Amino acid sequence: MKLLVVDDEKMTREGIARSIEGGLSIQQIELADSGITAIEKLDAFQPDIILTDVRMPLMDGIEFAARVRILLPDCKIIFMSGFTDKEYLKSAIQLKALNYIEKPIDFDELKEALQTAVNLRLEEQLNKQRVSELNRTLLESIPLIKAEIASQLMTGKSDIEHLLARARSAGLALPRRGFCQTVIVRFDPRQSGWTDSEWMSIRLRINREAEAFFIEKGYECLSVLKDGSAMVCHLLNMRSPIPTSMLEALAELLSAANSEQLHLTIACGDPVSEMEQIFQSYKQANSLLPASFYHASGSVLTRTEMTPVIVFDPSIPGIFADCIALEKQSKAEQILVDLAVDLRLHDQTPVESTKYYFFKLLTPLFEDNEKWCGHETDHSLYWDILNRFVSLHDIVDFALQTLHRHFDEYQKQKGTRRIVREVIRYIQASYADEALSIQKICGHTFLTPAYLCSLFKLHTNQTINGYLTEYRINKAKSLMSDSKLTIQQIAVLVGYSNSNYFAKVFRKMVGMTPTEYREGLI
Repeated sequence: MKLLVVDDEKMTREGIARSIEGGLSIQQIELADSGITAIEKLDAFQPDIILTDVRMPLMDGIEFAARVRILLPDCKIIFMSGFTDKEYLKSAIQLKALNYIEKPIDFDELKEALQTAVNLRLEEQLNKQRVSELNRTLLESIPLIKAEIASQLMTGKSDIEHLLARARSAGLALPRRGFCQTVIVRFDPRQSGWTDSEWMSIRLRINREAEAFFIEKGYECLSVLKDGSAMVCHLLNMRSPIPTSMLEALAELLSAANSEQLHLTIACGDPVSEMEQIFQSYKQANSLLPASFYHASGSVLTRTEMTPVIVFDPSIPGIFADCIALEKQSKAEQILVDLAVDLRLHDQTPVESTKYYFFKLLTPLFEDNEKWCGHETDHSLYWDILNRFVSLHDIVDFALQTLHRHFDEYQKQKGTRRIVREVIRYIQASYADEALSIQKICGHTFLTPAYLCSLFKLHTNQTINGYLTEYRINKAKSLMSDSKLTIQQIAVLVGYSNSNYFAKVFRKMVGMTPTEYREGLI
């Protein structure tokens, strides 16, 4: 608590300071020898209580107190005077002085007056703190109350009178009638590396930015986050339906800060005339959201006409695969581009169906990529990749990049694949030669055994000996149906002079002896 003592008599003001120093919960005391000096101290010191003489030169206590009332209206003023002038008393009352103490001062009376002033200031400060806390609590609760009302309006089963009363309790005057319209901002993450707190921070920021945009434009806005990747804004008391150009401006604003992180779309329902009907606008806006996959980030969806679902051409995957096999890169690219254009015109097509169709298209590329990488095909891995995409643009971009990588790799490995094809052709032409070996094949290709074996394994995921054995046994199986040939003759025809060794290899590959296999054909 701070006390300012104003008196032109030095002994008086210093004596008062000594008498109360360290007591009455007064921690700081300042002294002034005139009203003018005291005025100069007010701004920096900010006293809670002023004890001032009435009669002083240049500026008396009444004039000084009048200035104090303007500058520090809550300050408690106690007058001191050796005169019982009624005019001074009347002025003191008008200035809402707390007390009027006569000189010579009775220090017990002074301490009692100061204690009363201290108690009043403490009580006022406590009340002010309580009011401040209540106001802060109310301000903090307003967004929650608005979100609660927004959620209730989405159900179509809310008690409007109850919602209006709930709004009034928070100081919100919501209009029951007038144009109402629902806008949904959908924001799907393009990456999955965020923590829960980071993702929540992004969602809350978008919610604040969108709500601030509508408020700045003069709309009463009730907003709530929905389903983890969307926010619903109910706009009330509009003079006219919200123009598409304004929604496009909002989309541009939100996309500017989030284009790399999110695929963002805005869907808008038709306006209704009363708050009770706003569920209809919300329902219509919500029905447009699935189409967001087929539109570029930052698009505004307001169409009410449903487009037909696309009928996928079952022949296209085969044609696309032929383009890959026949090295027709431009035609393969055109298939992807044409498909994207067609899908945007059929934006009610189930997203899952679209992703699966792209999966079928890209499977030859996935298989080639895995063959070149030297590991087995795992289709579920590629399906997981495709399934994470949140827009048609992203999935087409991925498909084109995959196609380009395929043909880039194809060009890099074109020469090595030609060598592998020549090895395969040579084995198929010479398999009956018992002396056929890796050394002999290397002599044919003019390559070292280590390099040729590594190259063949990379492109076929088989060893040369493994491929030769498999090819010989398959040929033997096809000859088994000719009853004129003995097992020993068949062994020689496929490159085995030792029929026992042939039988051993056959059983290992097929799971039964040549004789058992032939008996099974009958």
